[in-house]
Amino acid sequence: MKSLMVALLLATSTTVIAQTAADTTQATAPSLSAEIQVGTAVENRDIVGAADSFASSVGKVFCWSRVTGASGTTLKHVWLRNDTEVSAVDLNIGGSPWRTWSSKTIPASWTGDWEVRVVDGNGTTIASKTFKVE
Repeated sequence: MKSLMVALLLATSTTVIAQTAADTTQATAPSLSAEIQVGTAVENRDIVGAADSFASSVGKVFCWSRVTGASGTTLKHVWLRNDTEVSAVDLNIGGSPWRTWSSKTIPASWTGDWEVRVVDGNGTTIASKTFKVE
């Protein structure tokens, strides 16, 4: 009976220690997040002319992102017009946090609803921003 109690106590202690270690690992792992904005330029690593709508004569729109928790990975800016992908740009993330950007030339005839997504290597959308070209 005594050896059964000792074995049960050891098994329970091992499970609790293993669970505590797993909880600690999950709590300290950096979470992946991104802030995203669109505008007419990027200067000094910040967005300029941020807006939710642009004239059809805009010429080019920039997508700026500040990414946390993705150091050493490659993310993408995926550009969509009217729910159809028109461009995907690889972004090498060199630190955390990391500011990065891409741009898309917008022909005057490409009016409509636009979206830019920050996407990880698994295809998961981390953040997105919608805007209009009118």
